[in-house]
Amino acid sequence: MRYDFGNPEIRSIEPYFKFTYEDVLKHNIIFGSLDGTLQHRMIEPLYDYEKAITDRFEQGLQITKPGKVLDYDIWIDWHDMIYENDPKNEKFVAGYNFYFNPVNNETDKLSLNAQGITVHSAGEIDKNSAPNSVEYNFAYGLEYTHRFSDKTDLFMSGHVALYEDQSDNLVNGVIDGVGHLGVLRLTHHDYQFVLNYWDSYQYQGPWGEQLYHSLGNKNWPSALDFRKMLGARVGYEVTIGKSLVFLNRLGFNYNVHSVTLDVTMENYLRWHFTTGKREVKLD
Repeated sequence: MRYDFGNPEIRSIEPYFKFTYEDVLKHNIIFGSLDGTLQHRMIEPLYDYEKAITDRFEQGLQITKPGKVLDYDIWIDWHDMIYENDPKNEKFVAGYNFYFNPVNNETDKLSLNAQGITVHSAGEIDKNSAPNSVEYNFAYGLEYTHRFSDKTDLFMSGHVALYEDQSDNLVNGVIDGVGHLGVLRLTHHDYQFVLNYWDSYQYQGPWGEQLYHSLGNKNWPSALDFRKMLGARVGYEVTIGKSLVFLNRLGFNYNVHSVTLDVTMENYLRWHFTTGKREVKLD
């Protein structure tokens, strides 16, 4: 259930169900409600973390393989279902995230990463399937983590992100684009300090954070073909009691070309509760 302060109506109510088949040839298979949003571990230009609130539930099929040397996540999310003579298009989102870890020990982890996402909107049984659209994002990168102690580590990463539009009619008038993302993150006890750099040309990400787009709802209707952005963020997370977690994040983003500074503050409360396993008997 989603209820927003300032809106007297409940935004949405959705059923949640999941069937998980674990350790099938060292893979996990999930059908129904997927382990989505943040759990995909995508970079922000490809996947907007605000979807943990705005598009919380992903429903479809997911295959994951945990592992020390190789781990990956492959999924398809059936986002919008249609029926005979529906006026809208159906939409599905498919993605993958592969990590190859040639070094992975107690102090150091080196990962080669490849990830991608496809957003497709069309239809065969609706009244009018136009406009058909299919957009692709791909990213390739290198990640390194050094653990100083159990509560202190340094993370560095660099990714090249790509965009391609294969729609009948271009969604945003852009055929393709490219972006480069660098991240430096220090975690110490309950604090996180993050620096990032973004440089792009005509980059779009249909499922990504709008801040990185050349043309998005945060700079509409001005298209910014070339983007250079410096970011800094401080986060603080503390566990209250046994089940309540408070997270505060303060972020700064400086756009070099437009000489603008955006400041954001986010506060989250997460409540975790579990119950013991119980046997259900059917008469």
